[in-house]
Amino acid sequence: MRILGISIFLILFTFAFANEDFNSHVVDRPLIVEFFENNEPFLKRTLHLECTSWRFAVEANNLSPWKIIPQECADYVRQYITGGAYKMEIDRVSSEAGAFAESMKLGDK
Repeated sequence: MRILGISIFLILFTFAFANEDFNSHVVDRPLIVEFFENNEPFLKRTLHLECTSWRFAVEANNLSPWKIIPQECADYVRQYITGGAYKMEIDRVSSEAGAFAESMKLGDK
């Protein structure tokens, strides 16, 4: 009796799904990531972000001890040092340090 019940179930199960249309496009978006042939701008932005993150970690002293600049960040660091950003940061830090030093009271005065 048990075999008959299982057989009937399997037959009905087969008929229930035999008429179902197979739709391979259930999801509207593609499941495979497609990269454009020219993804160089994306890679440059990613590298710039990684090198900026590395520089920030070094400046915050969260990356010690470090001995060399990562090779992929060499151009970024060169542009940063020789460009205007490094000088602007040095001027800002110097100005803030000067203002702090002038605000200090020395002795009993």
